[in-house]
Amino acid sequence: MSVFSYAGLTADGQKTAGEIDAESLRSAKNQLKNQGVFITTIHAKGVGFNLGALRGRSLSDLMQLEVGPARVATKDLVSFTRQFATLIVAGITVVSALDAVAEQTESPALKRILQNIRKSVNEGSSMAEALKNHPRVFEPLYINMVVAAEATGRLGPVMSELAGLLEERQRMGRQLRASMTYPVFMLVVGLGLVAYLLRSVVPQITGLYLDMGQKLPRPTEILLMLSDFIKVYGVIVLLLLAALVVGLKVLIERNSHARMIKDRVLMHLPVIGLFVRKAAVARFAGTLSALVSARVPILQAIRISREVVGLMPYHEALAVVGTEVAEGQPLGPSLKKCGLFPALLVNMVTIGEKSGHLEDMLARVSEALSDELKAALAGLSGLVQPVLLLFMGGLIAFIMFAVLLPIFELNTFAGG
Repeated sequence: MSVFSYAGLTADGQKTAGEIDAESLRSAKNQLKNQGVFITTIHAKGVGFNLGALRGRSLSDLMQLEVGPARVATKDLVSFTRQFATLIVAGITVVSALDAVAEQTESPALKRILQNIRKSVNEGSSMAEALKNHPRVFEPLYINMVVAAEATGRLGPVMSELAGLLEERQRMGRQLRASMTYPVFMLVVGLGLVAYLLRSVVPQITGLYLDMGQKLPRPTEILLMLSDFIKVYGVIVLLLLAALVVGLKVLIERNSHARMIKDRVLMHLPVIGLFVRKAAVARFAGTLSALVSARVPILQAIRISREVVGLMPYHEALAVVGTEVAEGQPLGPSLKKCGLFPALLVNMVTIGEKSGHLEDMLARVSEALSDELKAALAGLSGLVQPVLLLFMGGLIAFIMFAVLLPIFELNTFAGG
């Protein structure tokens, strides 16, 4: 048994320290976790926390996440953000908070990242500058919110709001994946079945009819032509489609005009268009609400929120809104003028500005828009499943009809 000295926070945020007997460091950590203690430092008694190995890391170690295959899972990033925010709000320094969360995390990739960030901060970099070294982990929204937080001296509150945003996004992602898993499974199985029928079953059955000298009905001829086409050109068509998808993706990523066209088309698609518009507005409102609640200046909040909408028309409209607000125009009328935001958001923002309670109004409208988005997602999921069933059922029914039609005609001819 060894004795370990520790310091940390209790479940209600109170600082605590002491010693604990355990077989190993891992065992000591597990015991403290079970007691509800959030560890900030822990080491074997008489042994201080050694930063020698950390300080000796090379630049390649600093960038290990980017050059290596390791990735940080979304749930781990959300957990880090929430824990880090809790520690900062409790008065723990940035370096100590990074040490504490790095000790707690079970993700090797995130542990390396936090150690590297801790080293950069300890050497004089700001938190935001340290995060910029890991762009594949920390998106622009994350970094911009930390920049704003450090500029206003409100790192704890901003990180708390950011944690809430990430948690809400994670919930929506889970709901979207859950709602689309069954339809996607059905589509894959259905298309696989159709491909099997066209490549293997249809040629054999129609071959029997042709051997009997029977003239095939028109639907069966069409099905046989489709089967022959898939057998000869199926792989080529798949490769061409894959190349087209990749080419369009690259074009859209590199060309803002192409991205604008794609987003406008997406926004005006039946059903899907309504959902993506609601998602863009909900992201904007949620981010703006979080930033204003954290006392980030409104112009900076608009600029940061503009980056998360995900649709170019909204992105450009918010650039105009930001310019008008900078010139002294109220936010509500500026949002109304661009014509992309719902009356609920415009009216609540206008009321909030006039009453001096913009923060409260944004929080309420953000919650309302989030509820609308969840309802839209449920509606989209409820529509996709029956439409997909109808499509796949109709396709398979046509194949079976075309295969069996010659038998019916043969029986009719024999009976006549």
